[in-house]
Amino acid sequence: MKKTLFMFAALVMLATSASAQFSNSKSSRASSDDSRGAIGVNVSLATGDIGTIGFGAKAQYRFIDQFRGEASFNYFLKKDYVSSWDVNLNFHYLIPVANSIKVYPLAGVTYKRVITDTEGAIEDALGDWYDLYRAYGSGSSSSFSSSSDSSNSTGKFGANLGAGVDFDLSDSWKLNFETKYQLISDYGQVVFTVGAAYKF
Repeated sequence: MKKTLFMFAALVMLATSASAQFSNSKSSRASSDDSRGAIGVNVSLATGDIGTIGFGAKAQYRFIDQFRGEASFNYFLKKDYVSSWDVNLNFHYLIPVANSIKVYPLAGVTYKRVITDTEGAIEDALGDWYDLYRAYGSGSSSSFSSSSDSSNSTGKFGANLGAGVDFDLSDSWKLNFETKYQLISDYGQVVFTVGAAYKF
């Protein structure tokens, strides 16, 4: 009986010691992220009237432990003769919630450029009559093909509000999921983003 109690006590002490060492190791890893910058790529899904899939790149810099800035560029594929791109400057407040996981609210500014392919829209609407329209309907083929006639471009500034989460895969790599709302007159939309970044 005494031998059994002794063995049980020894096992408890061993398990407690191992648990403490594991916890210290986790804390050390959690606080050892000395990286200040990161560069990465994104894939986005935008909703709204011109919602489509986008691809982009980003650069991040952490000024202090919980405050980070991010600059990004995204190009959204053409849909219904409309494509767009945006440039963003956002700020994140990092909140650690678990080992290697951080959540953050974000706020920032955006500039969005929307390009409408008017020539493509007219061609699709006229069908077989398009060549005749180019020859006679617009006065001349060359005048219709000019950049001012074939597309229309509009740019507007706005604001970003949202939140995201970072998952550290290693000391050098992380995954990111983010949702933000872009408050832009006539072009407001929700954007869902997944990305990967290299930390340095």
